[in-house]
Amino acid sequence: MNWQWLSPAVALLTLALDLASKAWARAYLCGGRSLPLLPGFLRLSLTTNTGAAFGMGRDNGALVTGLAILITACLVIWIGQRERSGSPPGLTERLAIGLLLGGSLGNLWERLSVGRVTDFLEFTFISFPVFNLADVSIDLGAFLIMAVYLTRAPVCIFAQSLAEAGKLGTPDSRATGEDQERTPQTADHNKNERLSSDRMSEQRQGPKPDQASDVKRSTQAREKNEPGATD
Repeated sequence: MNWQWLSPAVALLTLALDLASKAWARAYLCGGRSLPLLPGFLRLSLTTNTGAAFGMGRDNGALVTGLAILITACLVIWIGQRERSGSPPGLTERLAIGLLLGGSLGNLWERLSVGRVTDFLEFTFISFPVFNLADVSIDLGAFLIMAVYLTRAPVCIFAQSLAEAGKLGTPDSRATGEDQERTPQTADHNKNERLSSDRMSEQRQGPKPDQASDVKRSTQAREKNEPGATD
């Protein structure tokens, strides 16, 4: 199945939810109003932020806006390159890309339109900067990207090791190959040893009866043919 539509769809959905939640927070949490969302864990409290995520860089709004534009542009370029490459993003990567892009566009939209970002989510069990849905989606997308690459590296190393093992062969297979190469040489050597042993045995035992008769007849013939031989 082709999942190319997933990243744009997730980005648009994240952007819409982020902008809608910020508009709701500005309308219903004004005047310092606070509402419990998850008692003992999370509450809704309206604040604004001219800096980056989680209140960082509050006094450098212009710099943060420029960096946000640059990061968003780099993210779009990277997505396009991955789509045209030989290894396009997988399902999890596409989901993470959509979250990153949607969150980045949500905060960038407010920075460019009103000069500040609306934050309204606050933890109650810990002292932590107020944040919004765009911040959550950016963090979740970055976490998924890191998880994909951290789990992919060991798998690639393991696959490469298996490929190298298949090329080189296991120790048993290499030993079997060497034994097969030595088998013809060993057979020739054993054959030569048997022939030498047979010759030595014949020399010790003397000529066989048939061979002795042939030798005797040959000797008698030579004696008859020699000059001065008597009948």
